[in-house]
Formats: sequence, structure tokens, C-alpha cells
Amino acid sequence: MPILFQVNEPILFGLASILNPLMLLPFLLAPLVNTIIGVIFVLGFGMNASAVAMPWSMPTIVAVPISSRFQPLSFLLPWIWFGVSFGIWMPFVLIQDKINYKKELLINDPDEFVDYRNGVQFINHALFNRKNILKLNS
Repeated sequence: MPILFQVNEPILFGLASILNPLMLLPFLLAPLVNTIIGVIFVLGFGMNASAVAMPWSMPTIVAVPISSRFQPLSFLLPWIWFGVSFGIWMPFVLIQDKINYKKELLINDPDEFVDYRNGVQFINHALFNRKNILKLNS
């Protein structure tokens, strides 16, 4: 729950988002997509833009409605942001979990073969494996 109050360190350092090439894409993409969604709500749907400066530690689900003068759309926007962020982050977290699980297997039984690719290689193989592409084309 610390992330609710804008305390990001558990995610940044606990999940090892910092200096992890696998987590770079969602780390950059989620705020960008959420900003675009916020702009669409303001310009497209006519929601009030932020009119009041809120303390940085106030939870988003409280700060957005207050700062936009309690407009009805402002109660929906933070939940959309949470859903979009979850959708962007979750595949990468699952890949990182799979990599960490394989590392644990390697530590517990060193004689067992473990696929020890990092996340970038894993995504590259899943997306651009030539054998899979040839199977699909034939």
C-alpha cells in the first residue's frame, strides 16, 4: 500500500526496476500512456484540468477528484490509470518472475538444465524466433 501514497521505492528497488533492461519498457510506457489518457479526458471529454495544487503524498484516487473540483469523470480516471498501468506492467513482472524462478531452480539443482536467458533475450526469442515464423508462414 505504500505506492498509494506515492512512495515508489518498494517497486523501484524491491522489484529491481532500476537498471533492469526488462523493466525499462513498462517504466517508460506506463506514465506516457497514462498522460495521454489524462489529456484525452481533459480535451476530449471536457473534464476539468487540475485547478488546485495537491500535496505529493495524497493518494491519486483522492487528489484527482479534489484537484478537478469533484467533476464526475475525475472519480473514474484514477481507476482507469490503475488498470492501464497494471496491464502494461504485469506481463513484464511475470517474465521477471519466470526468470527468477529458473535461477532458483539452478541454485537448488545445479545438474538440471535451466533456460537461463535474461528478459530481453526471452522477449526477443518469443517475438522473433525464425522457426516459429516459418511454421506460421507454411
